[in-house]
Amino acid sequence: MGSKLVLGGINKDYAETPMKYYPLSDPTYWKIALDSIAIGDNKTSDLHAIVDTGTSVIVGPKSMVDKLIEGLPANPDCS
Repeated sequence: MGSKLVLGGINKDYAETPMKYYPLSDPTYWKIALDSIAIGDNKTSDLHAIVDTGTSVIVGPKSMVDKLIEGLPANPDCS
């Protein structure tokens, strides 16, 4: 299917769950507080994220990012 970005609305063809809106905790960087991130049985909470649709970079503590990447259905080797 590839990637899609919808601005100003919701394409319900791609929404599996109801949308949840997060207030900005720092508008300078589009920073938000997250409830949690879970992939499979790996769940982490009490963290922040920066919303950036202009990059595919995932940045964070190595132990957390490694668990996240392991759970994604993608090949992280971009060489």
